[in-house]
Amino acid sequence: MDIGANPINGVSPYKNLIDAGACEVWGVEPQKAALAKLLDTATPHERYLPDAIGSGDKGLLRVCESDGFTSFLPPSQTTIGYLNYFHSHMRVVETIEMETSKLDDVTGIPGIDLLKIDVQGSEVDVFEGGAASLRDAVAIISEVSFIRLYENQPLFHDQASVLERLGFQFTKFLFLKARHLRSRHSGRLDPKKNKNQLIDGDAVFIRNFLEDKNYSDEQLKHLAICADSVFESYDLSLRCINTLVDRGRVGAEKVENYVDLLPTLK
Repeated sequence: MDIGANPINGVSPYKNLIDAGACEVWGVEPQKAALAKLLDTATPHERYLPDAIGSGDKGLLRVCESDGFTSFLPPSQTTIGYLNYFHSHMRVVETIEMETSKLDDVTGIPGIDLLKIDVQGSEVDVFEGGAASLRDAVAIISEVSFIRLYENQPLFHDQASVLERLGFQFTKFLFLKARHLRSRHSGRLDPKKNKNQLIDGDAVFIRNFLEDKNYSDEQLKHLAICADSVFESYDLSLRCINTLVDRGRVGAEKVENYVDLLPTLK
């Protein structure tokens, strides 16, 4: 499931699975223009809904000049001033009153194995309103922030805390974005070598593997696929396959077969 599926970052991390016809994507995107793009390019394995997933309350969607910054939270002018970035990108050009739905209240969506989420500050609302929907999920890829671009925005540690309560552990970052702080004399520094203020990035959380006995066989298989094809944690894929071998669910030769497919990663 992809919540906030606006394709602003180009290729989705699960594109390999789409290309292989190995997954079914359910996406939600409340911005009409972004939703139209998604529907226009969707494969037979993709379905997109116009819902706004959040706390279940009515909210004010703040549409920004750059739609990737559109949020239910107001931009933090203090942070924007501190960074001296994003002034034009985060300028609010329209506000839309909109009902949100809790993830658990959205009907018709099949069980979620992997959740990808990018909702510009509403992630915690989605998690707290989706505990039942995420009960069997094996992984979550969430955009996390390290500085508040929006007022009252939950940061990385806030998301990690909520997800820990839901049974997930942080495992890796897919990427991180940082900015060079501008000031009167910052031009004397090489901006490419002095990007020292972390802004945000994508973080991967997996269902707590310290208690792998809580994983069903199917969950182990799905996590192995996600770890291999979505977030490139090949050691985790091997761990899943080994656990299946120990359970007698697959033959021991499957481990060697998998390793042989990864010659450049040994």
